[in-house]
Amino acid sequence: MFGYNSQGSVEDCIDYLISRLTMEEFPHEIGAFLGYPLSDILGFINHKDDGCLYTGEWKVYSNVEKAKKMFCIYKRCRSTFLNKIRKGYTLAEVLQAS
Repeated sequence: MFGYNSQGSVEDCIDYLISRLTMEEFPHEIGAFLGYPLSDILGFINHKDDGCLYTGEWKVYSNVEKAKKMFCIYKRCRSTFLNKIRKGYTLAEVLQAS
């Protein structure tokens, strides 16, 4: 799908994604690398705003309640990371503690 080798390694897929980032059209499949639900990625690629049920970290086309729970988790993680960085922790220290 989208030119990715289904038999390729994760590294191969990331290399291909990097090459896609240099193209004129943005590779919306990047959401798969970020953990977005495939149904939402395909919903956006195929329909843009039509059929979007909710918008948070990404546009949601199915399972709104599950997405809302994920958005809350992301918000808590961001808040925790930012608080530690404001307290002077280095990024390496924040990531090591996670």
